[in-house]
Amino acid sequence: MSMRTKFFALTYDRQMAKTEKAGLRAFRERLLAGLSGDVLEIGGGTGLRRVLRPGGQLLFIEHVRADDAGTAQLQDRMNWLFRLVVCCDCNRPTLDSIKAAGFTLARLEHTALPNAPKF
Repeated sequence: MSMRTKFFALTYDRQMAKTEKAGLRAFRERLLAGLSGDVLEIGGGTGLRRVLRPGGQLLFIEHVRADDAGTAQLQDRMNWLFRLVVCCDCNRPTLDSIKAAGFTLARLEHTALPNAPKF
């Protein structure tokens, strides 16, 4: 693990505090409401097939590549900075990756955090 990645891991909660207050916490609470059993929250880079029990559900909240061409273009231009600062790709095709891994989408909700930049 690089020093940058270690630093990111150590400061992640502090970096995400404003995003949590801007609505991410409410999204997560709504997504997990009514669930029972063991819940494991993991980063998207984790191999889901290794941790998901047979019959388990994959529930996710994730930024995705914008459908709007102008916003997607902005994501492409800003991705290098986003990757440098927060170790993440703001323009990755998340839904395509989930489908390619063999998962079926039962429900999909597109939304936005009201106080966050579009990209």
